[in-house]
Amino acid sequence: MDLRTKAFFIGMIGDFILQQIVNYKGNFAGLKDYFKQHGVFESLCIAGGIMFISTYIYQQLKLPLKPLPLFIYGGILDVLWRQLNLMPSLEHTYYAALNPIQSFFWGGAPMLLILL
Repeated sequence: MDLRTKAFFIGMIGDFILQQIVNYKGNFAGLKDYFKQHGVFESLCIAGGIMFISTYIYQQLKLPLKPLPLFIYGGILDVLWRQLNLMPSLEHTYYAALNPIQSFFWGGAPMLLILL
């Protein structure tokens, strides 16, 4: 399986896990309203698509497939998405619940999973 396809499935699986956490544990990272707004399948596709395109861009930049650069890249992307408000539905949910440092971490961590 190529890296972008793997990233797509990691995004979907990660989103599914987050949906389950929200269903059973409450409003984790402000995502309850986000999942309510987008629904189960749409949320899965958004997460998978974001991971796919993020990995595609990373590959096009010819950056090394190593943990630290991947983590930093994912964190920077998350900060850029937040600052540019590319996904307004996150503004009052995820971004309101997490400060920029926490958001950087949760943007960087999923990128590491593509190395598995």
